[in-house]
Amino acid sequence: MKMASLKVSTPEGHSGRILTSGDDFIFRYQKDALPNTAISLSMPVRADEFRRRDLHPVFQMNLPEGYMLEQLRNRLAKTVNVDPMLLLALSGSSSPIGRVQVHSE
Repeated sequence: MKMASLKVSTPEGHSGRILTSGDDFIFRYQKDALPNTAISLSMPVRADEFRRRDLHPVFQMNLPEGYMLEQLRNRLAKTVNVDPMLLLALSGSSSPIGRVQVHSE
């Protein structure tokens, strides 16, 4: 199971979506996003997408590390490809760091 798109929100409401396209990670704000739904000071609400080769730092901080990451990899390795989007979907909304929450469809 490869996660291709995840919904992103803040306490002020739905912000946008994070997607994968080839080797890139793309974050797009929804068309009617308000400035107070910005996910980061370095990623203000705008019409253009934010594209990176690596997962955006604001999302990286919600990824599991250390023991938790190793346990997830060991338990899921035989059934799915453990990539950053899947890890974000599994852990992004249960205990978010900061104001950003990530939800799968």
